[in-house]
Amino acid sequence: MDCRVSAAAASLACVVIVAGCAAPPSRSSSASPVVAGSYECEHASSELEDLISYAERVRLLAPGALQREYSEREQGFRDEGSPANRIRLAVLLGLKQAPFRDDARARHLLLQAAHQSGYNAESYRGLAVLLLQQLDERREMEATLESERRERQALRRKLEQLKAIEEQIDRRMPPVIQPR
Repeated sequence: MDCRVSAAAASLACVVIVAGCAAPPSRSSSASPVVAGSYECEHASSELEDLISYAERVRLLAPGALQREYSEREQGFRDEGSPANRIRLAVLLGLKQAPFRDDARARHLLLQAAHQSGYNAESYRGLAVLLLQQLDERREMEATLESERRERQALRRKLEQLKAIEEQIDRRMPPVIQPR
Protein backbone atom coordinates (compact mmCIF):
# COMPACT_ATOMS: atom_id res chain seq x y z
CA MET A 1 0.00 0.00 0.00
CA ASP A 2 2.80 2.46 0.94
CA CYS A 3 4.61 1.73 -2.33
CA ARG A 4 1.49 2.51 -4.35
CA VAL A 5 0.96 5.75 -2.42
CA SER A 6 4.61 6.74 -2.84
CA ALA A 7 4.53 5.93 -6.54
CA ALA A 8 1.29 7.83 -6.94
CA ALA A 9 2.73 10.79 -5.04
CA ALA A 10 5.85 10.80 -7.18
CA SER A 11 3.94 10.57 -10.44
CA LEU A 12 1.46 13.24 -9.42
CA ALA A 13 4.31 15.47 -8.32
CA CYS A 14 5.86 15.11 -11.76
CA VAL A 15 2.54 16.04 -13.34
CA VAL A 16 2.22 19.02 -11.00
CA ILE A 17 5.75 20.13 -11.78
CA VAL A 18 5.21 19.85 -15.52
CA ALA A 19 1.82 21.57 -15.31
CA GLY A 20 3.29 24.35 -13.20
CA CYS A 21 6.08 24.80 -15.69
CA ALA A 22 3.63 24.90 -18.57
CA ALA A 23 1.88 27.92 -17.08
CA PRO A 24 2.65 31.19 -18.82
CA PRO A 25 5.71 32.82 -17.27
CA SER A 26 5.26 36.02 -15.31
CA ARG A 27 6.65 39.06 -17.04
CA SER A 28 9.39 40.95 -15.30
CA SER A 29 10.82 44.26 -16.40
CA SER A 30 14.35 43.29 -15.35
CA ALA A 31 14.58 39.94 -17.16
CA SER A 32 13.33 38.49 -20.38
CA PRO A 33 10.06 36.51 -20.10
CA VAL A 34 11.74 33.26 -21.12
CA VAL A 35 14.50 33.52 -18.51
CA ALA A 36 12.13 34.56 -15.70
CA GLY A 37 9.65 31.79 -16.52
CA SER A 38 12.42 29.24 -16.79
CA TYR A 39 13.89 30.21 -13.42
CA GLU A 40 10.49 30.11 -11.71
CA CYS A 41 9.76 26.71 -13.24
CA GLU A 42 13.12 25.26 -12.16
CA HIS A 43 12.75 26.79 -8.69
CA ALA A 44 9.20 25.44 -8.27
CA SER A 45 10.13 21.95 -9.47
CA SER A 46 13.15 21.91 -7.17
CA GLU A 47 10.99 22.94 -4.18
CA LEU A 48 8.37 20.29 -5.03
CA GLU A 49 11.06 17.64 -5.38
CA ASP A 50 12.42 18.71 -1.99
CA LEU A 51 8.95 18.38 -0.46
CA ILE A 52 8.49 14.89 -1.88
CA SER A 53 11.94 13.85 -0.66
CA TYR A 54 11.13 15.35 2.73
CA ALA A 55 7.89 13.34 2.97
CA GLU A 56 9.75 10.13 2.17
CA ARG A 57 12.57 10.91 4.61
CA VAL A 58 10.42 11.77 7.65
CA ARG A 59 8.38 8.60 7.25
CA LEU A 60 11.46 6.64 8.31
CA LEU A 61 12.53 8.75 11.30
CA ALA A 62 12.82 7.27 14.79
CA PRO A 63 10.40 8.67 17.43
CA GLY A 64 13.01 10.99 19.03
CA ALA A 65 14.14 12.40 15.68
CA LEU A 66 10.51 12.74 14.63
CA GLN A 67 9.73 14.83 17.72
CA ARG A 68 12.75 17.09 17.07
CA GLU A 69 11.72 17.49 13.43
CA TYR A 70 8.20 18.38 14.50
CA SER A 71 9.50 21.09 16.87
CA GLU A 72 11.68 22.54 14.11
CA ARG A 73 8.88 22.51 11.54
CA GLU A 74 6.39 24.03 13.97
CA GLN A 75 8.84 26.89 14.60
CA GLY A 76 9.53 27.24 10.86
CA PHE A 77 5.80 27.48 10.22
CA ARG A 78 5.41 30.18 12.90
CA ASP A 79 8.30 32.13 11.37
CA GLU A 80 7.02 31.84 7.80
CA GLY A 81 3.64 30.42 6.83
CA SER A 82 4.63 29.66 3.24
CA PRO A 83 2.89 26.88 1.33
CA ALA A 84 6.06 24.76 1.56
CA ASN A 85 6.20 25.14 5.36
CA ARG A 86 2.48 24.37 5.62
CA ILE A 87 2.94 21.21 3.57
CA ARG A 88 5.98 20.07 5.55
CA LEU A 89 4.16 20.53 8.85
CA ALA A 90 1.05 18.82 7.47
CA VAL A 91 3.15 15.85 6.33
CA LEU A 92 4.50 15.48 9.87
CA LEU A 93 1.10 15.89 11.50
CA GLY A 94 -0.37 13.27 9.20
CA LEU A 95 2.21 10.58 9.89
CA LYS A 96 0.55 7.45 11.19
CA GLN A 97 3.32 6.67 13.69
CA ALA A 98 3.69 10.23 15.03
CA PRO A 99 2.80 10.72 18.71
CA PHE A 100 1.65 14.25 17.82
CA ARG A 101 -0.53 13.07 14.92
CA ASP A 102 -3.33 15.52 14.17
CA ASP A 103 -5.14 14.75 10.93
CA ALA A 104 -7.60 17.62 11.40
CA ARG A 105 -4.81 20.19 11.66
CA ALA A 106 -2.89 18.57 8.80
CA ARG A 107 -6.02 18.80 6.67
CA HIS A 108 -6.48 22.47 7.62
CA LEU A 109 -2.86 23.30 6.71
CA LEU A 110 -3.16 21.51 3.38
CA LEU A 111 -6.39 23.35 2.57
CA GLN A 112 -4.61 26.62 3.32
CA ALA A 113 -1.67 25.64 1.10
CA ALA A 114 -4.04 24.63 -1.69
CA HIS A 115 -5.85 27.97 -1.55
CA GLN A 116 -2.88 30.24 -0.88
CA SER A 117 -1.96 32.73 -3.55
CA GLY A 118 1.32 34.37 -4.29
CA TYR A 119 4.74 33.33 -5.52
CA ASN A 120 4.75 29.70 -6.69
CA ALA A 121 1.43 28.99 -4.94
CA GLU A 122 0.14 27.26 -8.08
CA SER A 123 3.03 24.83 -7.93
CA TYR A 124 2.08 23.69 -4.43
CA ARG A 125 -1.65 23.41 -5.09
CA GLY A 126 -1.46 20.02 -6.83
CA LEU A 127 0.74 18.51 -4.14
CA ALA A 128 -1.50 19.87 -1.36
CA VAL A 129 -4.58 18.44 -3.09
CA LEU A 130 -2.87 15.05 -3.48
CA LEU A 131 -1.94 14.97 0.19
CA LEU A 132 -5.49 16.00 1.13
CA GLN A 133 -6.85 13.11 -0.92
CA GLN A 134 -4.44 10.71 0.78
CA LEU A 135 -5.49 11.95 4.22
CA ASP A 136 -9.16 11.51 3.34
CA GLU A 137 -8.59 8.03 1.91
CA ARG A 138 -6.61 6.98 4.98
CA ARG A 139 -9.34 8.32 7.27
CA GLU A 140 -11.95 6.32 5.34
CA MET A 141 -9.80 3.18 5.44
CA GLU A 142 -9.21 3.57 9.17
CA ALA A 143 -12.93 4.05 9.77
CA THR A 144 -13.67 0.92 7.73
CA LEU A 145 -11.04 -1.05 9.64
CA GLU A 146 -12.43 0.14 12.96
CA SER A 147 -15.94 -0.85 11.90
CA GLU A 148 -14.71 -4.29 10.85
CA ARG A 149 -12.83 -4.67 14.15
CA ARG A 150 -16.00 -3.89 16.13
CA GLU A 151 -17.92 -6.35 13.96
CA ARG A 152 -15.32 -9.08 14.60
CA GLN A 153 -15.49 -8.43 18.35
CA ALA A 154 -19.30 -8.70 18.28
CA LEU A 155 -19.10 -11.98 16.34
CA ARG A 156 -16.48 -13.29 18.78
CA ARG A 157 -18.78 -12.47 21.72
CA LYS A 158 -21.70 -14.21 20.01
CA LEU A 159 -19.52 -17.27 19.36
CA GLU A 160 -18.51 -17.37 23.03
CA GLN A 161 -22.18 -17.11 24.04
CA LEU A 162 -23.09 -19.98 21.69
CA LYS A 163 -20.27 -22.09 23.13
CA ALA A 164 -21.54 -21.39 26.66
CA ILE A 165 -25.08 -22.39 25.68
CA GLU A 166 -23.78 -25.58 24.06
CA GLU A 167 -21.86 -26.45 27.24
CA GLN A 168 -25.00 -25.88 29.33
CA ILE A 169 -27.03 -28.15 27.07
CA ASP A 170 -24.33 -30.83 27.22
CA ARG A 171 -24.35 -30.71 31.06
CA ARG A 172 -28.14 -31.03 31.25
CA MET A 173 -28.40 -33.96 28.86
CA PRO A 174 -27.89 -37.43 30.33
CA PRO A 175 -25.06 -39.33 28.76
CA VAL A 176 -26.10 -41.49 25.88
CA ILE A 177 -25.29 -45.14 26.38
CA GLN A 178 -24.18 -46.82 23.24
CA PRO A 179 -25.56 -50.36 22.63
CA ARG A 180 -22.97 -53.08 22.27
